[in-house]
Amino acid sequence: MKDQSVWIEHFNMEGHDEGGYFYQVLKSDERVQLEGQAERALYTSIYFC
Repeated sequence: MKDQSVWIEHFNMEGHDEGGYFYQVLKSDERVQLEGQAERALYTSIYFC
């Protein structure tokens, strides 16, 4: 089994504010804005370790 550092380096993952590391794989072109919140992507997909 590969150590997580292999994946972090391979995907050039970024540190996450709540701990761990992530890499954004997909981000929707569609946007959504909920009441009282800033506009954002409808969905995203990430790798997390």
